[in-house]
Amino acid sequence: MSIKILPFLNFSAVKKVHKNFIRSLKFYDFSRLNWKVKFDKWIQ
Repeated sequence: MSIKILPFLNFSAVKKVHKNFIRSLKFYDFSRLNWKVKFDKWIQ
């Protein structure tokens, strides 16, 4: 879906959004990993 939208958007705007998206994704993965580690420690 995002590929269809891409040509209609400004390239710099796309880059900015993409950067923010990647950052939030990394943050989400990191917090999820943190939570999993805590949970695993709690179980043991």
